[in-house]
Amino acid sequence: MRNFFVVIFLVAFGAASAKVLNLEQAKKLALENSSSLQAAKADYKAAFYDTWGNFVNLFGSANFSYGWSKVDEGSVSPELKTENENYGIRLSQTIFAQGRNWYSYRIAANTEQMKKLALEEQEFVALAEAETKYFALLLAQRELEIAKNDLKSSQESLDQTKIKRKTGSRSQVDVLNMQAEVRSKEVEVLGKQNSYQQSKNQFCEFLHIDEQDLQLEPIEMDEFADIFDKVQKLDVNNLDALVQRVLDFGERRNLSLKSLQEAKEIAEKGKVMAALSPLPSISASYSYTKSKAYTSSYQSGSNQLSVSVSMPISFLPFVDNFLDYQKARYELRKVEAENYNTQMQINLQIKAAVYTFVSAAKQVTAADFGQKAATGMFEQNTARFDSGLLSTADYLDALNSYQSAQLNFVVAKNSFFTAKSDLKRLLVIEDDDKLMDLF
Repeated sequence: MRNFFVVIFLVAFGAASAKVLNLEQAKKLALENSSSLQAAKADYKAAFYDTWGNFVNLFGSANFSYGWSKVDEGSVSPELKTENENYGIRLSQTIFAQGRNWYSYRIAANTEQMKKLALEEQEFVALAEAETKYFALLLAQRELEIAKNDLKSSQESLDQTKIKRKTGSRSQVDVLNMQAEVRSKEVEVLGKQNSYQQSKNQFCEFLHIDEQDLQLEPIEMDEFADIFDKVQKLDVNNLDALVQRVLDFGERRNLSLKSLQEAKEIAEKGKVMAALSPLPSISASYSYTKSKAYTSSYQSGSNQLSVSVSMPISFLPFVDNFLDYQKARYELRKVEAENYNTQMQINLQIKAAVYTFVSAAKQVTAADFGQKAATGMFEQNTARFDSGLLSTADYLDALNSYQSAQLNFVVAKNSFFTAKSDLKRLLVIEDDDKLMDLF
């Protein structure tokens, strides 16, 4: 009796100490711990300070100088004793430098915006990846449970077959067939165990958490009943209007497309900079200096304002400017071509994601019907097998069909969850309610 209470205590303690993680907690950990997201944040911060550095360069510089000297009378004759002081300030401002300062600042600002968009996109990538890995781990866990249950059923059927062999209602061939099935199920369990462990390792490494005693909160279709019912009832033959609506929404929100526009603006500014390079540079400076000699009461001060203009007149710089302009012009063309190709690819990805999402929802419904039908058939065949009215081969076929139907259902659910996450990532949507509004 004492041992019984010890076992109960250990089981309760293990359940209490296990880490139960739900999907929202996993997504929060992904935003906090994702290495790719942290790198994107650092990249954005560097671009932010680079923009401010280029902005500060738009303004002039100021220099202050001060000097003081004194000759002690202890080292020279009294008439040579001196004490002098001088100070000055100089202000310099670039008025025009072929547009380099201004456009460098604007290019830095565009680059900062690109990095910010990349950071936002990486956040949605991290959320989608957290969901995908969460669903994959649940799938692997459920597949392992199904494999273990099948092994248990096969072992029980083997035990019954051995008993019936002694009574003569089953042959030795039946026993051998059941033993082969049990060995096959054992191998399958080992494979599912390995898949589960790999999925668990990948999930924990992505979130930077300890994998020991990790338990995931299960996800049922009831949690997504509204959007699931809405999507699975759609007519797959009349999806053109829906696809176009989703596509228009995605083109307005997709962060990659916005980033491509920033890249185009950078290339356009580079072309303008190259076109302005032959123009002269203009700068201005102002300086004020003052000197004092205390021994002779001598003072002097001066103000100076100057404007300088410089312009290359040799042949070679103009050739360089022309080549730089041509280079910038073709770089702009390259960016425009790449933007077009990328936009077409993103449009295709969004279209494919819509069809995959709708198809996955309908596949869940079909798999659910298949599972229910296979369950009823398996229960009937099990009863017939126990009564000796069904051969071992037919029973094993029914058992495998039942297992396949179960696996098809859990795989279909995982495909639905994954397709939803992928579509949300492409459309830059975090809440399911916004996605449901599109459908």
